[in-house]
Order: sequence, then structure tokens, then C-alpha cells
Amino acid sequence: SVANDSLAVPLHRARAAWTLALRASAGGAVDSFEHWRRSVTVLLGNESRLSRHLEALSLAQAGLLDEALAASRVLVTYRGSWFEQADQPDSAIAAWTWYQNTDLETISPRDVQASEVDGAFGTHARIRIARLAARTQRPDLAAGACAEAGEVVRRWAESEAVLSSLVVEADGILESCPQ
Repeated sequence: SVANDSLAVPLHRARAAWTLALRASAGGAVDSFEHWRRSVTVLLGNESRLSRHLEALSLAQAGLLDEALAASRVLVTYRGSWFEQADQPDSAIAAWTWYQNTDLETISPRDVQASEVDGAFGTHARIRIARLAARTQRPDLAAGACAEAGEVVRRWAESEAVLSSLVVEADGILESCPQ
């Protein structure tokens, strides 16, 4: 893998190790997560954005949500999830609205266009906002839930099958919206 390739550029190795750390975290593989987290820190130092993000993720895994939120300023999908778990829906929604003003750092235009990333991850953020806003049943969030669900359906109506359940979910949210 690139993360272990001694000929790869350190930043590329760190990105690969960061990705493997995220995968390990999502799968509950704590030892593997810690291994890749340490690799990122060795390659980039403690103050890099990737290292700080993994430190925040480690704090969240330990149940220290306030500390994780204070330590993190990247990957707002995690921050939104942590705010949601801490029963702070307004903060979760604010974190997930990153798609309205995104600055993607360290991604080469040769690798991927920022608009492609924004389009994909922004729509995931929209369904999370719609889901949370609908679940809270707060009148002040209802219009936002409807708008976001409508955008999900519009953007992903013709998407690949793997996203169909999210479109169905967004359609379900729209059914409760005033016409």
C-alpha cells in the first residue's frame, strides 16, 4: 500500500495512512486505528490537520465528545455526528452545512476536482441535515429538512443503485412536507 511505500512522497503516505485509520475506526479496529494514527503523526507531525483530526477521532472514540469537538476543525461530518450524539442538533446542522463554503486543502486538481468532492459529500451532508431536522420535529427546522431532502432527490434521482436507499429516505421526508 502507499502508506507503507518508502518511495512514496510523505504527504501521500500520510494521506493513505489517514484513510486506513478512518477505515479501522469505522470497523472498530482500535489497534489498527492507533497504528495508522501514529504513522500519520510520524510522517506529518502532531500539528498537521490530518494528525489533529485523528486525535479528535480518538477522543470521540473514548467518549470524550466535548474534547473531540474542541480538538477538531476538519471533517465536519464527524463533528456533526458528535454534536448529534451530544444532543446538539443546531450545532450538528451548522457543522454539516460546510458544503455551502468548502475549502479543500492538499487535494491536487490532478487527483480530483473539488466540485466533484463537494457534490458527493455535500449531498451526504444534506441527507444527514434533512434526517436530523425531520427527527427533531422542530417547526424552525422543518423547512430546512424539506429543502435539503428535495435537493437530495434532485441530485441523486438518477444515481447508482447504492444510493437509492438515501433517495427513498429523502422522498419519505418530503412526504411530510407542506406542498
